[in-house]
Amino acid sequence: MSDDLSAKILEELAALRRTTEGLEAKQEELRLSLQSEIRQSGDELRLSLQSEIRQSGDELRLSLRSEIRQVAEELGAKQEDLRLGLQQVAQELGAKVDDSRREFGVIAEGLRSEIQQVAEGVILNGERLDRFQTETARDFAEMRSMLRFSHGDLDRRLRTVEDASESHETRLQRLESAA
Repeated sequence: MSDDLSAKILEELAALRRTTEGLEAKQEELRLSLQSEIRQSGDELRLSLQSEIRQSGDELRLSLRSEIRQVAEELGAKQEDLRLGLQQVAQELGAKVDDSRREFGVIAEGLRSEIQQVAEGVILNGERLDRFQTETARDFAEMRSMLRFSHGDLDRRLRTVEDASESHETRLQRLESAA
């Protein structure tokens, strides 16, 4: 019995070993199958993601291009508005410059007239000053002549008085010495 039991146990062990080896082989087969499925799923996922990324990139690119075109059109419209505004400002500025030129021309003409009047006044004042200088020079010449004459007359009279005074002193000394 013990031999039978041992043989049965050995048979059972051999069956278990075969089952274990079969399970290990099955496990290895499953592992390889799972690795293959994981690789295949990874590849499929990678391809799917790449496709979605490309599609999203294409959609984003198209969307951005559309937005860029729209912004460019808006900028073009604003640029045209700005150009028209600048053109209008330039026209208004040109009109103001023309008005200022006319105004300046009127003012300049008025200034020319006033300058002409001042120039004529200066000429008249110059002529008056010349006449005044001539009259003053003549008056001074007359005054000098009169002063010379008067000085000569005073000098003659003073000498007469001095001579008379000397003569009186001489007489007075003679009278004092005779007395």
